[in-house]
Amino acid sequence: MPKAMKLSEEEKYVVQKLNSYFKPGNMSFEERVFNALLITRYDLEAHHFSSDKQRRTLIKYQTVLDGLLKKMNSSI
Repeated sequence: MPKAMKLSEEEKYVVQKLNSYFKPGNMSFEERVFNALLITRYDLEAHHFSSDKQRRTLIKYQTVLDGLLKKMNSSI
């Protein structure tokens, strides 16, 4: 994860989930965020959710991932 990024509690939770889902040694943090964002967008577009609550969770997750990408790009 790039240094000097201030993260909210929600962002820290998502980073923790990313680190447990993607093995950190195999790809950079930015690649993990990008791939998680692709998976999330695909799930939303393909309607891979069984309830409105799951759909809202995916949308929230997508928003957090977008925010992380923006923070990374602004800190470069």
